[in-house]
Amino acid sequence: MQDFVLEHVPHVILVAAAGQHSQTLEFYIHSMLGAVLNDNAKVLTGRSESGTITAFLADQTIAQLWETSAAAREELTDQPPLVRRAVAMARAAISGNLPVLCSLAGRTLYFLANSD
Repeated sequence: MQDFVLEHVPHVILVAAAGQHSQTLEFYIHSMLGAVLNDNAKVLTGRSESGTITAFLADQTIAQLWETSAAAREELTDQPPLVRRAVAMARAAISGNLPVLCSLAGRTLYFLANSD
């Protein structure tokens, strides 16, 4: 994982919250990131806009539903379910679960809001 971080310099690392082991994994990732950032500060300078890499737990409940949906299969035709789940988790981390949830409804359904 250290090699991946040094080569790709991700901005964020999401850990799927799938049980109590997820918190342990998140702790180890934070420890590894601290060591990588301390030991390779010169290498990473200029490659990461913020100078830090954030790691956090992300709920995968909606992403699990989306990975097998028609919308996911249509959009990411050649990708396996795990990749579709990762895409949904990333979208939810960026803009919340609502856009991912709405795409589950499909294009034929409309959500109406009452402005009263």
